[in-house]
Amino acid sequence: MESNYGEFARLLFQTHYNNYASPEEVKSKLYPLRDWVKGHIPPKLYRYRTFSDYSIEALKNDELWGSSIATFNDPFECLPYYDLKKVNEYIDREFSVDIISQNFKDIASNNMPSKVLSAFPKELVEALSTGKMKIPTNDQLSEIMISIKAQLINYWRDNMTELEQLFFKEIVFNASMYHIACFSETNLDNLMWSHYAESHTGFCIEYDIKSMICNCSESCEDITRCSNLMLNFLIAPVIYSDNRYDASSNFMSMLLNWTTGKLQLPISNIYYDMLSSIKFMLVKNQEWKYEKEWRLFHNPDPKEFVPYKKIEKFKPSAVYMGARIEPNNKETLQRICKEKQIPCYPMVLQFFSSKFECIPLNNSQFMSPQDSVQTQHSASTEFQPESAPV
Repeated sequence: MESNYGEFARLLFQTHYNNYASPEEVKSKLYPLRDWVKGHIPPKLYRYRTFSDYSIEALKNDELWGSSIATFNDPFECLPYYDLKKVNEYIDREFSVDIISQNFKDIASNNMPSKVLSAFPKELVEALSTGKMKIPTNDQLSEIMISIKAQLINYWRDNMTELEQLFFKEIVFNASMYHIACFSETNLDNLMWSHYAESHTGFCIEYDIKSMICNCSESCEDITRCSNLMLNFLIAPVIYSDNRYDASSNFMSMLLNWTTGKLQLPISNIYYDMLSSIKFMLVKNQEWKYEKEWRLFHNPDPKEFVPYKKIEKFKPSAVYMGARIEPNNKETLQRICKEKQIPCYPMVLQFFSSKFECIPLNNSQFMSPQDSVQTQHSASTEFQPESAPV
């Protein structure tokens, strides 16, 4: 999977732990991710905005709003897939004689963490730990597991339509409850000025998020459910790829939990990859790579779905005004920036450059559009003819 941050992608996708992992295991796996983000987040990040009452009020109040993925313009946003071949590999592993036999032995010898032990039926745990039930031999387990696995696979095949619908319903629902604020590493991208700042008539806000990010308090009751990578808030780079995220482990978790529910078995739910939501919400089509995006996440509120939500209060470090911004809107932004005591730069076209880009004009907090062009013209000294040719 290619990325503008290949090291982060490899680190993230190689990190796995389930909901029965110990706090020590979780920390040992999250610390490298946390330290990577802190060490690689750019000094400045940017948000492109249209000029509207909503965006101006947010700027005035230092509010950062996040959007649900349901509002994103790409229908493939945060939409993973599953690979049936990998799901079958999970099934073979989970129902292997070696793993089942070891579970029996660990329960009988009281050599299993209480958190993991709670996933098994109480009657089975009591029977094994008191010696009322003997541990089956490998030959006995092999015969039993072949029969159980065959019955389950047939049961799953008969209900495949329901399982597929449930998988995508769970994925989309869970992801849509998050709220994401999107940033870019650059304020100079012409396409982003066109797409997200209404054809250069809007503005771009600069944030110094690097100075705001720090380690979390580590006071969670259940650290396996940490969704911030041990940070005070989660921000991470988007991973651009030609392929969607492979959520086969999610499908396997859903498969087993659905089965135990249908059969009314007294077995607790298991989730194989507690970072899966973060992973698939950071994967984006390679076509969007020019955005150089970072995403800030707000933990989901399961009570209700709202498309937009205020998620943080961050004071901007600067504002950049689009090259086509209306004079009245420009004055509004300049007034707000003056009150906040932050720079406000106009973006100007480069008439003496072959590049398709605008750049911010420095030291021009109250400069008019005519002054901007005039200053830009006088700055070029390589060719200044005394008079036009006859």
